[in-house]
Formats: sequence, C-alpha cells, structure tokens
Amino acid sequence: MKQASLILLVVVLGCGKTSPSESTSPPEHGLAKGDNVILLKDSTLAHDSVADTVLAKGTKLTVSRVDGDRIWTNVLSPVVLEGHRGRAKAAEFSPDGKFVVSGGGTIGQFGEAMLWDTESGEKFRDLEIQAGLQYLTDIAFDPRGLRIAAGSFPDRTIVVWDATDKSVSLSFTLSQYPSDITFSPDGSLLAVAESGYHPDSSKRFHGPCDVSIWNLATGEQTHALKGNRRDAHSVSFSRDGNSIASGGKDGSIHIWDANTGKQLKTWSTGSSVADVVFLPDGKSIASTGEAGNVQLWQIESGETESTFVFSGTKGTALASSFNGALIACADSHGIVRLWNAIDARLMLEFKAHDVVIQGLAFSQNGKRLVSASHDSRVKVWAIGTGAGLSGWVAADSLLKMID
Repeated sequence: MKQASLILLVVVLGCGKTSPSESTSPPEHGLAKGDNVILLKDSTLAHDSVADTVLAKGTKLTVSRVDGDRIWTNVLSPVVLEGHRGRAKAAEFSPDGKFVVSGGGTIGQFGEAMLWDTESGEKFRDLEIQAGLQYLTDIAFDPRGLRIAAGSFPDRTIVVWDATDKSVSLSFTLSQYPSDITFSPDGSLLAVAESGYHPDSSKRFHGPCDVSIWNLATGEQTHALKGNRRDAHSVSFSRDGNSIASGGKDGSIHIWDANTGKQLKTWSTGSSVADVVFLPDGKSIASTGEAGNVQLWQIESGETESTFVFSGTKGTALASSFNGALIACADSHGIVRLWNAIDARLMLEFKAHDVVIQGLAFSQNGKRLVSASHDSRVKVWAIGTGAGLSGWVAADSLLKMID
C-alpha cells in the first residue's frame, strides 16, 4: 500500500513523468529523471510524515516519506529564459538583479546578446550585434551597471555597450580569441583571458596566450599579463580591484598586480583549469577544471585549503556568492552543485541542464543563480541566501534535485 502511494504521488506531482521506481537506473551521481521531483534516501526516518517547508522566499517544497524515502517537490523551479537560437554561452545579473544579460550563438554563423527581465523571464531586448560578431564567448555586466561587454569569436573582438541606451560605445581587437572577460570592481578596466583554440585544428595557436587589460575610457591596452604556456581560460578581479587571478590549459594559476601588471604568485594545479574566481576576502581563490573537483587555494602559499570532489565529469564554470558563503560549480553534464564555503559541505546538487554549462553567476544579494548552457537555455534559480540551506533536508542528508 505504501509503495502504491509513492508511485501515485510521483506521477501526480511529476506532471505525468515516469516515477523513479519505473525509470531506468539513475546515473552514478544519483540523479534520476522526473519533473521537479526529488527522491532522497533516508533510512534514519522513524515514521511517516508530510509537511510544507519554506525553501526560499515565495517557494515551498512538499515532503513525504514512504519506506525510508523522502519525496521533495516544487524545488528550485527556475525561470527559463528562452530565445537563443544557438548555444547560450554566458550569463550574468545586472548589479540590481533586475536583469540578466546572456550571450552565445553558433560558431561560424551568428552571435547573440540578449537582455532579460529576471522576474518575468521575458526578453527585454536584443543587443546590437556588429557585422562579423559570429559567436559570443563571454558576456559581462559592469559592476556599476553602466556597461555590458562581450567577447567575439573568431574575429577576436571585444564589444562594449552602453547599458542605458544599449548602443555600442567601444570595440577593440585582441591578439587571440577571447575566452573569458571580467570588469574591475570600479568598472574602469576590462580583463580578457585569451585563447588560441579554434574548432579548425589548422587555425589553432599552440603558443603562450596572454591576459590583456584594457582601459575602457581610452580603449587602450594597459598590460599584457604573460606567463601562461597555453590558452588562458579564465580571469577574475579581487574585490578591491588590486589583484587579478588567471587559470588556463597548462594547469597553472597566476596572481597579478592589477596596477603594475607584475606577476605576484604562480603555481600548478596539475591539470587544465576551466575557471577561477576570487573569494571575497581576497586571500583565497577557487578553481575547477579537468580534475573534476573544486579547489580552494591560499594565495600567499599556493596551498589548497579545501577540495570539493565530484566524480565522472569535469568542472566547467564557477561562481562565488557576494558574501562568500556559497560556492557553485557547474559541470559538463549539466549538473550544478553548491557548497558551504566555510566547512566544505555539499549543500545542494541538481540537474540544471541536459548538456554542458559554461555560464554560472550569483545575483549580488546571493538569492538567485543563473546558468547558461549549450542547450540554448538560460535559467534563473531562486536559491535563497544560503543561510538556510542545511535546513532544507534532514541532518547529514544531501538534497538532490531531479529536473
């Protein structure tokens, strides 16, 4: 009788999707198929119960137990931003959180840059794409909300829009292809990680690639940060704007003085680095990549503070909440994981997209997370502040979402 109740509950709340008990075996990471339904094994539960628990502002999840399992529903239902015809490569929130900007396209065909209303999911407008901008590899909001910048492939162009009237205010050409861009905290500089990768192997550049720093008032390059032996994949400014971190294909991480361009520290992670982010204290950075983990590094020593391990896939994108409480990592299978940055506990794991995610960012208040995927979708997730994450599930349990 209890088993029958379980199947009925999943079918009704899962909008007709196959229940976990009827589906094929879930993948090794423990996520099964369904529609906003979570099956959480918990053999420590002593009795049946049903309750509503506040997950985040305006969001509830329903919990019921059958034979040691908990069913969680209505969890993290995202606002889906649909409109990209090609890949959605990157996305970021505006500083006030009211808008999301996303970029992507199809290599060799067209580029796309879009501005969305965060609450409704409606497209606010398309940003003007200059002739020749065939594929946007990254897009970013100025922390002051005054500008939007994007990098284009294969024309090696950076384009900057005025965030008020959405007109193109500046563009300049790089030595190599842009793989990652970021504004300085005061919005005066743009750092660009450059890469020699090209889908046509005959056009690839296999030598050292720089991180270039650009003055947005003049459009002039101020520094070329040298040290990567291969592609530079990622770049990040410290909160005070005085330091820059970069990571790349050769597995190295570099710390630079943003004012002088001098290299301050460098060390090897042992494998290709896909993304690096400064943590708010400015003393640590996080990295992810080919090794299939997230590592927190002490900048002064170059030693690891913590390692968050996940198996069977590689990390593709990182984000740190503004207050430093949460670290989010996306992987090549479309899964997003959130950790408590203080004690390294995995707080939440959910299937966000069907394919690789390369864009991931928190809103400034930490209550939302945006993901951009090669499936052409951008999704906004209401995750709360992170303060109540451990209260979402029973102690020592892991919440896993089925989308």
